[in-house]
Amino acid sequence: MRHLLRFDHSKVTSDPFIPSQNVKVNAAIYMVVDVPPAGYSNTEVMQVYNGFKTLYTATSDAVITKLIGGES
Repeated sequence: MRHLLRFDHSKVTSDPFIPSQNVKVNAAIYMVVDVPPAGYSNTEVMQVYNGFKTLYTATSDAVITKLIGGES
């Protein structure tokens, strides 16, 4: 079973090709949780999520900063 949480954001900014014009641009952040039909309880999935959250929030979101910057 797949669960999806999505946050969409848009803004208006100058067009990089025609600087005198503005264009709407979009960004999105997704979180997907895949769980097999049997074998994990909700509590166990929450424990996995809490470990994941600890990883991506550690040291001032360093992992996310690297991800956005294109680092591995």
